[in-house]
Amino acid sequence: ALTNHGVTFAEGAAVFDGRGAHIELAPNPVKDALNGDFTVALWVHTEAELTDTLGDLVSAFDPDTRRGLNFGFMNYHG
Repeated sequence: ALTNHGVTFAEGAAVFDGRGAHIELAPNPVKDALNGDFTVALWVHTEAELTDTLGDLVSAFDPDTRRGLNFGFMNYHG
């Protein structure tokens, strides 16, 4: 099951607000993905001048197996 937490869709893309909007998958699909092959594809746009930190794009964790993934990006001044 998929739960949308404030994500909007426009012109064929998911639009996240950069604060709290996210899409949540039920535990079983996440656990299944962590135990097999899967693909994540993202196209990320940020403003040229950033005033806040960036962060996680995709994260998942299975506490039973203590396996997971975290895919994110950072912005460093300079």
